[in-house]
Amino acid sequence: MLQHFPGTWSFPASWHSLGELSRYGSLPGWVKLWRAVSILLLPGAGFLAYLWPQPVIWLGCSLMVLLLLLSWLWLATAPRREMLRYLQEGGLAPLSERQRRALQPNIVHCYNRGWWIETLEMWPCSHRLHHTRGYWLLDIEAEPACSRSSLKSDWDIESREDYLQMFDRLRQGLHTQYLLSPDASAAYVNLTDELAWLTQSDPKRVARLWQEQDGKPAHLIWGFDLWRASNMARMAWQAQYISEAEAWAHIEAVAEQIFQRFASLDEFFFSYLVGFAFWNRDKAECEERVSFYTVFVRQCHWPRAKTLWGWQ
Repeated sequence: MLQHFPGTWSFPASWHSLGELSRYGSLPGWVKLWRAVSILLLPGAGFLAYLWPQPVIWLGCSLMVLLLLLSWLWLATAPRREMLRYLQEGGLAPLSERQRRALQPNIVHCYNRGWWIETLEMWPCSHRLHHTRGYWLLDIEAEPACSRSSLKSDWDIESREDYLQMFDRLRQGLHTQYLLSPDASAAYVNLTDELAWLTQSDPKRVARLWQEQDGKPAHLIWGFDLWRASNMARMAWQAQYISEAEAWAHIEAVAEQIFQRFASLDEFFFSYLVGFAFWNRDKAECEERVSFYTVFVRQCHWPRAKTLWGWQ
């Protein structure tokens, strides 16, 4: 059940998480201050003992070094300790196999963004806990405000009713519907070269998204709409617009659609990628999404990466 620390990639959470937080500027200010102070104090204690080699000075310097080492040990174990505490106080149990598989379409983004994949929430939520005191590294207080702000800015969602309406539109192909009619689909096929350029892929592979495969409907950009629906369900729970049971029901319903349409994570993410390019048209942002899958395939060592695609 223990997973990586939010915003990091070491699995499970460990002292390596501190290094990753430090590299990406996510360490709390007090940790940065203590690190700077301890770096100065440690050699300073040795220098002081060298200049005045009296027993009292040696004892004082030794105690200082011991306290510094103990404080670093306490800090190094903080990511794992806080993660365990959050899981225990939140009453979180391991996901069922069906829930684990239902979240599998989210794993590429979760790995690249440092989001959680072993829980419904993508990062800590204050409403999961009875109290939020005593957490030094986990940003417990960010939710539900963060998800509410994102849903508002991205989708103009401010209530349960807004979410349900948008969720249904995404499941019905909010963006894909532009390609559903024969005339529209034929017109957008002319975008093949541009979409291939944006996604750094073979134009022939992009063109195949508009074609039926082995008797199955064309993939089009269903991956884009369905990924957003699944991710939105998680955020809606974090924003406290829907219950946990509703969120899982919605995520599993979307996963059912995904598994029926796509035979693999690779197929699904490519449809998502082309859909993102179709919607966004920004070369830099499209390149970032392309790198998501490349980095995931090459570097992801999470146990979840080995989860089989689909329900069976």
